[in-house]
Amino acid sequence: MRLLADAGLTAYRFGIECARIEPEPGQFSQAELAHYRQMIDTARELGLEPVVTLHHFSKLVHRRRQLDRRARPWRTSPRYVEQACTILGDVNWVCTINEPNMAALMSLMVEDPDTPDEEIGHVLVQAHN
Repeated sequence: MRLLADAGLTAYRFGIECARIEPEPGQFSQAELAHYRQMIDTARELGLEPVVTLHHFSKLVHRRRQLDRRARPWRTSPRYVEQACTILGDVNWVCTINEPNMAALMSLMVEDPDTPDEEIGHVLVQAHN
């Protein structure tokens, strides 16, 4: 972050990793929440506006379960979002899903890349509510 600030940038975008905050369903890491809160504070101390993304694709790599319909990219746990929001009260910019178009494309690649799934767009829109 110091390099970004020294280069004259004014914002820093980063994601809160679902699998770190909720390593097992219903279990939350207070240490990881504190780590991300420290990132927010450090960004501000350096003159960077924190821009936090709640859902990045990397959770698919960290989860210890098989990639299936339950683990699709947009299926971020509402419990995780509730926990993440406990540290975001003063954050002005929060992205819900990083590149939702890519999340939709990735889900198609899991099953049948030639057959569009009409449910995808609907679920991505619901995820923003």
